[in-house]
Amino acid sequence: MDEAEKCDRLAMVREGRIIAEGTPDELSSKTETGKLEDAFLEFGRVTK
Repeated sequence: MDEAEKCDRLAMVREGRIIAEGTPDELSSKTETGKLEDAFLEFGRVTK
């Protein structure tokens, strides 16, 4: 995640669709822990 934290903006793609997008701070603030890695785990959950 070190590289991701240095980016201006990030996007997470699943099956050709963007499921999360924003700055590292924006994405990490959407988790209880405030950690970017936890944000990717949260957004990456499979929902059906």
